[in-house]
Amino acid sequence: MDDNPLQQNFNNVRHALEQFHDLFYAQVMERRHQGKEESSILELTKGMMALKDSAEIYLAWANHYMKRLDRTDGLDVDEMAEE
Repeated sequence: MDDNPLQQNFNNVRHALEQFHDLFYAQVMERRHQGKEESSILELTKGMMALKDSAEIYLAWANHYMKRLDRTDGLDVDEMAEE
């Protein structure tokens, strides 16, 4: 495992979001098997997909800025904000 605490936390967040998606999916499928109204299942499925997409966007940006942080080692934080 990586010794970088920031990378470790990023990995933890990724894992937590994956677990959340899996649990949400299981709940949707449980409702489908219970015979819940298909329109509500469809709405939950769309929401689940939106949440997963949003999480991927969030993680992509977090990864982008973590890499940028590595490239700016030694720069003044105020200088970075002005870029």
